[in-house]
Order: sequence, then C-alpha cells, then structure tokens
Amino acid sequence: MAEAFHPIVDGKITYGRRINKLSYDEKTKKTSVSWYEHETKSTESKTYDKTIVAVPFSVARLWRLPSFNSVIKEAITGLGYSYACKVSVSTSCPLPRCP
Repeated sequence: MAEAFHPIVDGKITYGRRINKLSYDEKTKKTSVSWYEHETKSTESKTYDKTIVAVPFSVARLWRLPSFNSVIKEAITGLGYSYACKVSVSTSCPLPRCP
C-alpha cells in the first residue's frame, strides 16, 4: 500500500481474511463483507461505509459479487491467469481527502 494512505487507513484495515461474499446496499450505501472464520467454524459478516479489497481477479471470480459496470465485470471474468495487477476504486472524493 502506498505510504501516503497510512495516516488515513492505519487501524482501519483488516488483513488475512478470506472473503467469500460482497454485497452492496443501495439504500444505506454500505458494503457487507462476509468471510469464513476457521476458529469458530462459522461465517462472519461486517458492514462498512467504504471497502477496498485487494485480491487477484482469479480469486474474485469465485465470490458472490454485486453487479458491476461492464468494464469491471469484464476485467474480473476475462483477465487471464497470469501476473497482472488492476485496481478499480470508486469514491465520491479523492482518497487522501475522504473523511
């Protein structure tokens, strides 16, 4: 992650979860993230105002995802299994200035 983002996101990031579902609520404008918790052997879920997920598209293909625009959908489904990095971030303001 770029050093410029650390003051904004430190203490707000969770690493090491194997996400299996993302869902977006149009009414609340929030994203729910679900993952399997091996220690408790149960599916956990949490809702966030803003969500950035960094995974290979080959992993994202296996998730149950909300609807995306055609460009993002094609990137997820069509990108080959090679070394590649694509980032898609949609925010209402530039990230370093978001509240």
